[in-house]
Formats: sequence, structure tokens, C-alpha cells
Amino acid sequence: MLDRWQVRKTNVRIQALDKQGNPLRNATIFIEQKSPSFPFGCAMNKNILNNPAYQNWFTSRFKVTTFENEMKWYSTEPSPGREDYSVPDAMINFTKQHNIAVRAHNIFWDDPKYQPGWLNSLSPTDLWKAVNKRITSIMSKYKGQVIAWDVVNENLHWNFFESKLGTKFSGVIYSKAHALDGATTLFMNDYNTIEERGDKQSEPAKYLEKLREIQKYPGIANAKMAIGLEGHFNTTDLPYMRSSIDTLAAAGLPIWLTEVDVQSGPSQAKYLEQVLREAHSHPKVKGIVIWSAWSAGGCYKMCLTDNNFKNLPTGDVVDKLLKEWGSKAAAAAGTTDANGFFKASLFHGDYQVKMITNDHQATRDFTLHAQSFKEASNNVASSQETLILNVDILKKELEKTKTALDISNGKLKLKKELAAAAMAAQAAAEKSLQLADCRAAGLREQIEQLTKQLEEAESKERSRRKTNVFNGMSTMFNEAQCLAEPGRAHYGGGLIVNPEFNRRVEGWTVFGQGAIKQETSKESGNRFIVAHSRRKPHDSFSQKILLENGKFYSFSAWVQISEGSETVAAIFKTSDGKLLYGGKVLAKHGCWSLLKGGLVANFTSSAHIIFKSNNTGVEIWADNVSLQSFTKEQWRSHQDKSIDKVRKQKVRFHITYANKTAMEGGVISIKQIKSGFPVGCGMNHYILTNIDYQDWFASRFKFTTFTNEMKWYSTEKIEGVENYTIPDAMVKLCEKNGKLIHWDVMNENLHFRFYEDNLGNNASAEYYRTAHLLDPQAIRFLN
Repeated sequence: MLDRWQVRKTNVRIQALDKQGNPLRNATIFIEQKSPSFPFGCAMNKNILNNPAYQNWFTSRFKVTTFENEMKWYSTEPSPGREDYSVPDAMINFTKQHNIAVRAHNIFWDDPKYQPGWLNSLSPTDLWKAVNKRITSIMSKYKGQVIAWDVVNENLHWNFFESKLGTKFSGVIYSKAHALDGATTLFMNDYNTIEERGDKQSEPAKYLEKLREIQKYPGIANAKMAIGLEGHFNTTDLPYMRSSIDTLAAAGLPIWLTEVDVQSGPSQAKYLEQVLREAHSHPKVKGIVIWSAWSAGGCYKMCLTDNNFKNLPTGDVVDKLLKEWGSKAAAAAGTTDANGFFKASLFHGDYQVKMITNDHQATRDFTLHAQSFKEASNNVASSQETLILNVDILKKELEKTKTALDISNGKLKLKKELAAAAMAAQAAAEKSLQLADCRAAGLREQIEQLTKQLEEAESKERSRRKTNVFNGMSTMFNEAQCLAEPGRAHYGGGLIVNPEFNRRVEGWTVFGQGAIKQETSKESGNRFIVAHSRRKPHDSFSQKILLENGKFYSFSAWVQISEGSETVAAIFKTSDGKLLYGGKVLAKHGCWSLLKGGLVANFTSSAHIIFKSNNTGVEIWADNVSLQSFTKEQWRSHQDKSIDKVRKQKVRFHITYANKTAMEGGVISIKQIKSGFPVGCGMNHYILTNIDYQDWFASRFKFTTFTNEMKWYSTEKIEGVENYTIPDAMVKLCEKNGKLIHWDVMNENLHFRFYEDNLGNNASAEYYRTAHLLDPQAIRFLN
């Protein structure tokens, strides 16, 4: 399972050669990251616009942000017809100046408490007019300046627009958003999908149901969609968080944690670090924004600094992770070996490598991505005639077919080998770029041509392997979503006795009423357990286990039902009668679905694992059941290993003289220029006038979300009077070094459905379509 998470880091090998091609021994290598590729940002608000300390703090840390409130409707149109984008404009300008990418949050918010007050008195006809004017206004204004749109915010929990305009509101709005800006990702954005179990409105299955409803709406088939998970935590339940993200990953869409914070308390910083590490270690998480827009009177739930922009413990956590993940420190340094090689494991991002010997020096810029290596430039020092710097990527290949790119001495060769032989002989496939006189005529063209061939081959292979199409659309699903035969038991079943039912029903008993038996598949001979003659939802098969205080438990089982489709849940019933949900899945007849979940035990107790379906008329089938326990240290170790595989890659630099002789002892320095993972922070309008806030924010984050300033109630408080002054100012602030990259189009439309109730079930889809038309370059988020 760890192997599939190798997307954050790459193993790099550098070789130093002299002009005769001899390796340079003991050359000094410095590798510095210029910027990471993972978006890790923080929200900001208008306070950053006039607070240099806030600006310095923020810009030194983050490259992605969300405006806290400045883009929200109530901020930009507080009275009808009087739009004022001056504040978000200023914030956008600020982010551009500092190369900070912006998630647009939000176009609509389905929570009735956060509407422009004047909306409530409108007739459905007039409300539709106001809605159309709002989405067209804000998306036209910031199209091309944001990376995402939170389109209908929190439409799982709330339904303000659905109640007035019809249940299809979200579909309509997302479709319209897509039409307005087809190039930018449209987000759903909601809370309590990963934070804690038990919220029936926003659990992963409900989130996917709402997502599919939006994606089915006409006109949105080609929209860039994404999953926004707010991440407002009170405590942590990492097994539930991980299993929820696993479930959501089946949609095949980018997943962002969009508003991460933790309730104040003695464990706030500890919980924050746990959440951020868990998210960063998951391969499907493509960005994180912290919801800590600074205000003198306090932040929404969690601040990172005090009012002098001195770190609080939460800020120390963020700085530690920024440094650890490559955003704030030199990545690697050392000397080459006898063959002129220096190896390092680097997080994805933009880098500069410098090689130094007693009489030679050379530099290269390069970029590391999850799947490829790209030379950013060929900047060689004055001694370029006598030095060659070779940069390789060592990438562990998981597929049965291995493709290796070998560029040597100006000659390129494409090699394809079967894994049966290749994996036995070579544990890691190697993509090698020998940068030997890149001035040679046509070499770059050859590299580009070969890279294109590789991409086409890999694309065909992915298409062949992923055949299930989600709702007839182009989005591909995990092919293991519902299988003709169940997959193997994770961890060999772990603590479970007889997990594969090869010993009939040994270790299993009847829970409640009804009966159990072993069945055998006629087609494959596979054995599984069946609960039949059920009278109550919890009547099923059961196995007794021991839950130990402080341990994490990962649970999985392959389930099926005897007819139709029904939700099947796994439940842990403790000795004192407590029922703890361990996960759920929509099970079907005719194929096996993976039920995945887990829990954290805050007690020591015996417990029975049982299964539940509210439809007592169906049989519950299960196979390959697994329960694996982890200590906190083991879980953290798993995170660290996942990060190495997910966020980093191994890169090899080979330094040689011009005669191909390796330069031994050369010093290598690698510095990350840009992080590959977006970690940002929300901001609000206070940033506009608080220089300290601006310094603090700009020194940390390159991604942000405006907390409220783009929301409808902020931008059109009076019908027809739009006011984007504040979000305009905030956008300008962000534009100092970035652009608007996302739109939260319909915020929280899993929990709420105001627009759907008022405009129809397709309201979200319609406005995502419109958002796409207005700003096709930015990603539109569900949030």
C-alpha cells in the first residue's frame, strides 16, 4: 500500500564529470529548493493590505491563499446593485505581487445566516436574477486570476438557495460556473466529512452523492471539478480521516483541505500537526490551506501568531512542516563519491543545484514532479566548457510494464521491459538525463519528442487499466470500486481470525437474531460468509476482539448483498454497549465493494465487530475482513514513509569532467525554489491595513482563501448594489506574487441546499458551468 503513495518525493542522483568525461570525486554539491510544488497555504484577510508585519510573515511562508470573507457575496454587494470589489481587488493585487495563488471563496454560500440581508425579501424570479448577476460578476472579474472556485459553499449542510430556487440549484450553478470559466477548477466545499464521524449530512458517501448529482447536470461533463474538505477539527480521528479520504478518492478528483484549523485547547498544536501530516501523506491530497486569517481580535478558530506576528505553538508547527517539506530550507548538501555521484531524496518542486571543486563550478535549475523530471534551464558557470552535470531520477516502478528514459551522449533510447524480469533485476526504474552539452543541435527537440512518446504510452496504459467511467463522464474511477471477486485481506487479516473464511465460519458467531453460513462462489470457488434470515438491522455475523487504549485501528472488508443496493456499515460494539462506527459503503448485488474505515481507541475494552444494514430483507455477505492495530509511533512512522513515497522523489546528480571522468569530492548544494505541495492559509480584510499581518502571511504562505470577503453576502449586501472593493483590494494584495487559482463556486452544498431548493436540483451544476465559462483557467472547487 505504501508503494502507491510515492508521489511527494523523488530520489535524485547527480554526477560530476570533467571535460574528458571522467568522474569528479569529492566535488561539493549544494541543492536548494527554490519553490515547492505542493500547495501549502493559509487564508488571509484584508488586514494584510496595510500591515507590513502581516505581509512579511505571510509572504515568507505561503504561496497559496484563500480570502477569508472578502470575496463572499455579503462582502462585495452589501446592498443590492452596489458592488464593491475594491478590497478583494487589492488583496488580489497583493497576492500577484508576491506570487501567491488564490482560491476564490466563495461564489455562493448555502447557509442562510451568511446571505446578503436583502436577498431574503426577493421573489424567486428576482433571486434568480440576483444569482445570475452575482456569479457572472465575480467570475468575470477574477477569471484568470484564481486557481479554484468554491462554487456553492456548504451545500451538504445547508440549502438556502435550494429552498427558494429548487433542488437542482447546485447543478445549475456549477454548470454555469463551468460555462463562465471552463479552465479553472470548481470545488465543492464542506465540513465534517473528514473531521469526525457521525455527521450524516456530510459523510463521504453523501459528499460523493452530491458530487455525482452536480456532475450529472447538463453542460458540466468536461468541467474541472475538485473536492474541498474544510477541516475544522475539534480533535483528531486519523483512521476515520484516512478512510474518508480513501473513499472520496474513488471520484478520481483532486482533493484539497481548504480551511484547516483546530479548536483552541492544550492539544491544539499537536492535533494540527497530526492533521497536516496525515493530509500531506495521502497521495490524493493535492493542497492544504490553513484557516488562520489574522485579526487583532483573534482568528476564526485558530491563530498561528500573536498580534506582533510572533509564532504561537500552532505557528511553530507550520514553520516546522514548511522546513521539513522543503519550503524554507536548503534541501541537501554533500560530496560526490568515487564515481562522481551524489544522491538525495527531495520533495517535488523547483531546485537549483550547484557543484564546486577546487577549480570548477557549475549550476543547474531543475524541477521535480510526481511523474517526471524537467530541466528548467541550462545555466552553467564560466567553466561550462569543462564541466558536465548529470541529473537522474531514480523512480520505483509499480506497474507491470516499465518504461525507462535513457539520454546519453546526445543519443536517446526508449526501453520497455516486462516487470517479471525487470523488477527482479532492478528494484527501481531509472529515468536518466545526462546533461552532456545540451547545446548540441536538436537535443532538446529529441528530448521533447521522446518525453511526448512516453507520456502517450503511459496515458494509453492508464486508460486501459481504468475502465469504469463515472456517470458517463470523462472522470475515471478507481477500477477496484466494485469487483467481480473480492480483493485480498489487507495486512493478511491482521487481528481477524479466519478472515478469508477458508475454515468455514470458525471464529465467527451470530450477532442478534438470524443465522450465518459459509457460501462458495460457483464461478471462482471463492468462500465467503453470509448473514441471512435477519430481523433487525444489526443482525449479522460477529467476531470478538480487544481494543487497546491509545491504539489506532484500520478496518476493511469486502461486502456484497443478496439483491439491489444498500448501505452496509461496520460497527464496533464495546463491552459497555457503546456502538462505534468503523466505516460504511454502498454495497451492491453482483459485485464486491470495499468497506474501509477505522477508529482510535480511547479506552481498553473487548468489542464485537458487527455489520449493519437497515434493510433486513437482504443477506449481508462479507469476505477478506481485516483489522490491524497501530501504536501512535507506528502510525507516525507510516506517515513518514508515506511522505517519502508521496511527497518526495530520489534524484541522482552525476558530476564529471568533459572526458566523462567522474569528479569525486565535489560539493553539491540543492536548494528548493518552490514547494510542490500547496499549503496556504485563509485571509480576511484585516490584512489590507495591517502591515504586520501582511508580512507574517506573505512570509509563510503562497496560497490563500479569503474567509468572507468574496462571499455573496459580503459583495452584494443590497440587491443590485455590488461592492467588490474589499475582495478587489485583497486580490491585488495577493497578486503581488501570485494569481487567483481556485473558485469555491458553491460552498458547502453537501450540507446545505438553499439554491437547489429555490432554483432546482441542478442549481450547483449550472453555476459551476457558468463559473467555467467565466474563468476556464481556474479550478472550481466543491468545498
